[in-house]
Amino acid sequence: MPASNLPTLILDAAARHLPDGAAWILIAAGAVVGGIGLLFMVKGARLAPMLAALVVAAFGAGAGPVVSNLTHAPLWPVVAGCGVVGLGLGVLLFRVWLAILVGLCLAGAGLSIYTGQVLRDPLNAYLTSGLDREQQLVTLPTPGDAGGSPTWTAEATQLWNHLTGNVPNFQASFFALVLSTAVGGFILGLAFPRLARAFWAASFGTGLLLSGVYGVLHAGWPAGLPWVNQWGPMVAGVMWGISMVYNLVDLKVFGTRKAAATPEPAKAGA
Repeated sequence: MPASNLPTLILDAAARHLPDGAAWILIAAGAVVGGIGLLFMVKGARLAPMLAALVVAAFGAGAGPVVSNLTHAPLWPVVAGCGVVGLGLGVLLFRVWLAILVGLCLAGAGLSIYTGQVLRDPLNAYLTSGLDREQQLVTLPTPGDAGGSPTWTAEATQLWNHLTGNVPNFQASFFALVLSTAVGGFILGLAFPRLARAFWAASFGTGLLLSGVYGVLHAGWPAGLPWVNQWGPMVAGVMWGISMVYNLVDLKVFGTRKAAATPEPAKAGA
């Protein structure tokens, strides 16, 4: 079973836990995710500061109940105050937040290339020999089960051990790749903020759009999935490039500078 079938297996597992006749939920969720991705691809770079502030404000408000319990202060004033603090931090630390996101995007891209070039065969061997086809990757614990680690944790541990034993220098290569790309992306984000905004918007938006399209096709038109598996990466790469250039133009990175004003020659006296 090829590793490219992993998204299908995960979506199959999610669909099995939906009520009968509720497949439209996956279609709607895929459409929403794809629409958000398209918005990021078109206006993500320009909207990045606003999105950063809103996300950090939401995290701050979410931490409000914890702060309220620790300080024994009224809940809603604390939630509002934490939200305001988060909003301020999102505005003040926007460049740091963006640099972290760029580092994560570069680390994800590096791991994708490493997986395709080095880990493809070991992953296929693992899926062929060790995947529980009846449970399709995800086996939820029954109510009678007591304790125990979640299945996804055990599966991830087994996969990690399999790759460690079958890929030479896997752990060293994995951590070196993640750290180098993440640190490089962080430095890039701090040094070139406009380029970082465009890169993040194009990368994050393309990933969301491709995920949304895959989810819609899986639930509504499974016959289209082989085409996505074959041509999806190429189409996504082209769309990423177009989005990158568009966001750079939207930020006026390629704007022409006004020519320096030259003094007009003095008019000859009458």
